[in-house]
Amino acid sequence: MEEPVNIRRAPKLLPFGITGAILGVILGVGLYLLAPAAGVNEENALGLFIVYVGGTGAAIGVVLAILLDWLTLRKSKQAIASRSEETDADEKKSGE
Repeated sequence: MEEPVNIRRAPKLLPFGITGAILGVILGVGLYLLAPAAGVNEENALGLFIVYVGGTGAAIGVVLAILLDWLTLRKSKQAIASRSEETDADEKKSGE
């Protein structure tokens, strides 16, 4: 039995989100080091910079992955695939 299938490469969301979060944390630490001391507890300010900028970086990374997924969907190719029948011997080998 033959049927048409779409072939495309789709980005994974988790690596994009983690990369965005790591870049956001690095940017947050950099902003903390560049910000003048305003009489606020410094550890609290560092934590806030890391959480807010890191979370924003993760969100931007996921949005970028979704946009890339949308672009790759437009460039997908169609092929004809045929189903193969497995024998009992093949099923026993795959189960072990």
